[in-house]
Amino acid sequence: MKGLVVKFKNKICKAGIPQCGVGLVANITWHSGVFWSVSGLRMPEEMHLVWDGGMLEIGDVIEVEVAEFEEASMLVAEEKHACLIENKSEAVDDSKDLEHKLNLYYRLKKVLEDENQVSE
Repeated sequence: MKGLVVKFKNKICKAGIPQCGVGLVANITWHSGVFWSVSGLRMPEEMHLVWDGGMLEIGDVIEVEVAEFEEASMLVAEEKHACLIENKSEAVDDSKDLEHKLNLYYRLKKVLEDENQVSE
């Protein structure tokens, strides 16, 4: 199969899904920092597969090679893909979602405090 060989620091992973695609994504946001991940969607099962990822710092380098290989590396996560719009409900958030929102709240609060936009 064709896929991506991704090298970051001392880790190497081979990401590939026969007859499907994979991608390397890096997100930079002012509130969450810089995050990268290599993942793909296996169809028709609609399974989201994740091989690697994490936070990035200034000066970090990610090497990407397009390659052909027989077997992909071990996954770090695999879950059923779900459309956020279709599955959005008024139900109480799960604990992971609440933890993420609370973490984001404290980060944003600190930014505003540092800029003297809000008092403690």
